[in-house]
Amino acid sequence: MMAPQLSTKPIVLREVLAELVSARLSEAKVLVGAGHPAAAIYLAGYAVECCLKVAICKTLGWDALRGTFRTHDLESLMLHSGFDAASQESADRGEFCENRSNVGDGWCW
Repeated sequence: MMAPQLSTKPIVLREVLAELVSARLSEAKVLVGAGHPAAAIYLAGYAVECCLKVAICKTLGWDALRGTFRTHDLESLMLHSGFDAASQESADRGEFCENRSNVGDGWCW
């Protein structure tokens, strides 16, 4: 039996993922204001996932995310994005904002 092959086919452009981050965060803010914090948290989590996928693209020099990273596993995404999960657990918000160069300006709230 052959091992499954990981897809290297581009599945979504990096710039589209970046647009999704901004859109989902804007929507999350609206939901908080409308008294729906659980839905806002869900959308903010989706924005974090997209943000990590943008960082993966930047780290690997890709214009588009590849099928290999079609996952919702945040630990795996953090590992491949250049952010170390263990150091982020102990880092405060300011340190995270200072070390977000893989993601880009304006993405730290």
